[in-house]
Parts: sequence; structure tokens; C-alpha cells
Amino acid sequence: LAAVGLAGRLRVNPAGAVAAVHLEPDLRLQLVEGGVVELGDTSDLDAKVEAFRTVHARVDRACLASIDLSVPSHPVLTREPGCLGDG
Repeated sequence: LAAVGLAGRLRVNPAGAVAAVHLEPDLRLQLVEGGVVELGDTSDLDAKVEAFRTVHARVDRACLASIDLSVPSHPVLTREPGCLGDG
């Protein structure tokens, strides 16, 4: 049921950004450009999807490792180690 709810909310995902949806152990989106979005449990899915759209539109996604949206009002972005400033 979580998959159906999440898929419906992501139907218009930003520019085809989502490559795959993983449901276990928690909800997680694999991004086409690399990196994952950790959504956590099924609570606040609308807020989490809106936070994903906002963060995806506003941040530089270079070297993105993960975006934790388990608390949608406090997104946490993590970059790949050693990726920034190398060049």
C-alpha cells in the first residue's frame, strides 16, 4: 500500500529524477543522477514528497550521496566524501 501511495505522489517527479523506489527497510528513492532520498516511514508522505521537490530544485546535486527527508521540515543533505574541493 505504501508503494501505491508513494508512486501516485511521485507521478510528476522532478524531470524524471527517480530511477527506483525501494520499500524496505524504509522508503527510499534511488535518483537517476546518483544518490538516494531517505523518506523513512510512511508518515507525512505528502510533506516528504514536497520537500523532495523543493530540495531537488534548489540544491546543487553534484556529488550527492543522500537527502534525508524522514523529518520533512528539516532535510539533511550529505555529499560524497572528498568530492567537493578536489578540483
